[in-house]
Formats: sequence, structure tokens, C-alpha cells
Amino acid sequence: MVRLLLRILAAGLFFITAQRAWAGISFYSGTVAFKAQNYQEAVSFFRTSEKWDSGNPRLFYELGRSAFLQGMKTGEEDWLKQSHLSFEKLADRLPDYGRTYAYLGFIYLTLQKRSENGLNLQEWNEIKQLFYKALEKEPGSAWIAYMTGRHFLAHAKFLSLEERQMALTQLKRSVTIFPPRRFHQASPYLKSVLSFLWNRFRDFSLLKKLTPLDPPSYRRFLEFLEQEGLWHYREEVYETYVSLKKGNAHSVILTE
Repeated sequence: MVRLLLRILAAGLFFITAQRAWAGISFYSGTVAFKAQNYQEAVSFFRTSEKWDSGNPRLFYELGRSAFLQGMKTGEEDWLKQSHLSFEKLADRLPDYGRTYAYLGFIYLTLQKRSENGLNLQEWNEIKQLFYKALEKEPGSAWIAYMTGRHFLAHAKFLSLEERQMALTQLKRSVTIFPPRRFHQASPYLKSVLSFLWNRFRDFSLLKKLTPLDPPSYRRFLEFLEQEGLWHYREEVYETYVSLKKGNAHSVILTE
């Protein structure tokens, strides 16, 4: 009797171990497919993993964003609805994870804009609360700050002056709170912020206002101006860049 119980226990442990191993293999395969931008394949792998590991919050996130990107790629709403379901599960498991609410905001925005009536002020006022909630849950996230600022300004016709300023502040935060902010690194969001603002507003003073005053950020600013052919602004930015480099060199000398 004891041997039989031990065999049953061993078989159960073997099944659980095999189950976790298969879930892990499927999850890893999903991440590889995601990095290769094969979002449909990634969704398939993550769904397989979910069958064996249905309580993994990371899985809900990866499945949700893969389905979302596949929906944006194909224009098929079913993918967005699948993404919505995954992020709703994630919100239940991790209610303080800010990215969940940002993605839910993206989904609702996309679905509403594709609807027969399109996006109106009433719908926008409801959807924007998800972005505010994302900021509240993760105030230190550069990604959430960037996405919130960008999506708000992309719907500027619905914004009050205060909301427009808030959106610009979030973009400013996204390029300054990137960890670690050291002299040899520029924010990975800076180029996207500059491009977005220039294409939308054509306001050079706004670009200057949002670019951090450090050498790597101004070097990235110079590269942006050259790529856009904005040569008449380059001299002013280059002078600031040289001044910042001299200031940093002076600071290094003083601390040695």
C-alpha cells in the first residue's frame, strides 16, 4: 500500500514537473517569436503556456501585448478583444501594474476610432481615465509617461490647456527619468519625442524646452536636426552642445 502511494506521488510530481517545463518552453518560444515580430506565432505559444500555467501574470502581459500588436498589424478587431481579455486578467492579478491600464487605454482608443461613430469627446473622457490611472500606479515609469503624453497630444482637439500642458510635462519626464540618467546616455525616448513633436507642431522652441540639458541629449538633438534637414536651427543647438561639453569637462576636473 505504501509503495503504491509512493508511486502515485512520484507520478504526480513527475506530471507537475513536466507541466511546468512545457509551460516554460512554450513561454520562451513565445518571447523569441515576439522579438522577431511574429506576433501571431507568439500568441499561439503563449496560449499553449497558459494551458499549463494559467496563473502567471507575466504570461497575461505578454499574451495581451502580442495580441494587441497583431491586431494593430492586421486591423482585425478579434485580436484586440483577445488582448483586452488578457489585460483584464492581469488587472485582477496585479491591480497596481500601471502598464495594464495604458494598454487597456490603447485598446479602447483603437476600437472606438474604428467604430462607426468614431471617437468623440465623451468616449475620450472615459478612456483618458485609464492613462491617468496608469500614471498613478507607476509614476516613475518613463514608458507610461511617454505613451500618455503622446496619446494625449495625438488627440489634442479634446484637451483643455491644462491637459495639453500635462501631456507635454509627461513627455518631458519620459526623457529625464530614464534610469540611469548619466552624462554618457540619452533617453531612448528622446528621438521619438522630438520626431513626434516636430511632425505635429513644427515648433523648434518646444523641442528645445523638452530636450534635457546634457551632452548626450543635445548630441541626439543635433542628429535629429541633421536627419530632418533643419540646418538653420543647428548652429544654436551646436553652441549649446559645446557649452554643455565644456561644463561637464570642468565638473570632472573639479571632482578628480
